[in-house]
Amino acid sequence: MAQHHPAPRQWDPGTPQQPASPPGKSGVGKAIGFGCLGVVVLFVVIGAVATALGGGGDQGAGRRPRPRSR
Repeated sequence: MAQHHPAPRQWDPGTPQQPASPPGKSGVGKAIGFGCLGVVVLFVVIGAVATALGGGGDQGAGRRPRPRSR
């Protein structure tokens, strides 16, 4: 008895092909990305708080008064 194998199917340019889906990001990459963003946000918040707390000082606090001339 002879075995019958069908011929391999060839690509037909008339049939639309679906584009390959992009590879998904791994969970590790997302975690590192959010971690870096968190560090940047933390520095911005610390800077804003430091500016708010330390920005109300006297402008002339470091100057010595001029001696009066007679």
